[in-house]
Amino acid sequence: MKILRQCKNIIREGFVGMWRNFGMTAASVVSITFVLLMFGIISLLVLNVEQVVFESGAKLQKIVVFFENNTPEEKLIQVEKQFQEMDGVDGVEFTNQDQALDEMKDRLKGDDYILEGLPENPLPVSFTLHLRSLDDGEKVAKEAKAIPGVYKVQYFNDLVDNMLRIYRGVRQSGTVVVGILLLIAIILIHNTIRITLQNRQREIQIMRYVGANNYYIRGPFLIEGLFFGLFAGILSCLVLYFLYQYAYNRFNPQLLNILGVGFYKLTKRMSLDLFLILASLGMGIGYLGSVISVTRHLDV
Repeated sequence: MKILRQCKNIIREGFVGMWRNFGMTAASVVSITFVLLMFGIISLLVLNVEQVVFESGAKLQKIVVFFENNTPEEKLIQVEKQFQEMDGVDGVEFTNQDQALDEMKDRLKGDDYILEGLPENPLPVSFTLHLRSLDDGEKVAKEAKAIPGVYKVQYFNDLVDNMLRIYRGVRQSGTVVVGILLLIAIILIHNTIRITLQNRQREIQIMRYVGANNYYIRGPFLIEGLFFGLFAGILSCLVLYFLYQYAYNRFNPQLLNILGVGFYKLTKRMSLDLFLILASLGMGIGYLGSVISVTRHLDV
């Protein structure tokens, strides 16, 4: 019962301390909220960029090799076997002139009338080489270009490289930004607890004289830090949820039309996981700031 009573008093004193320094409390909660919000935004951004990059990359994980129209059929059969035996090629698809024309009509949709009246089918035959990995693309493309009768090799190497570069840049810059904001938040919490300690010096002295243990004296200040983080976690999660829903409804249809890849849909499970991550991270930040301040400025 004594332990429960002490815990209750510690929690109550933590709330009282937060209320006494409401201005600094609000500043600390806002600072942690901003850190967590940036962390959540960058995490979701990296998650969605990763999906766009790797799903688009999977669609681009192929090389299209076009042959001259006068290439003999025997030569095409021989080349197909050669492609199948290439290191890095996972599959080969052949497209003849009629199939190429049908695909062109599908892409043109209602404008396919422009293909009518052509004296002959001008589209070339081609082989689509499906790669085992994007890393094999450059080597396979080089080997394909060296085959006699090939007049064009279509490979989106530059596009894939740029997408991967964007992904790495977002992840690295996001880590730096979150690290800086994390340091600022810890400093603010440290200052908040330090001011609280200065305002309660007399009370702390009295508690020492009556025999209060270190746990009982330090407890309220550590509880303050935990509550700073918890409140910030709840607030940041709410803001992040509504921001993401707005972005999803606003931009996802356009992204699907352009790239065929959309944002992650924020399910209840993902929302719960996001809340637990942000709340835990916020409480960790608050507790760390409080521990630093209590260790430096409370001599018990």
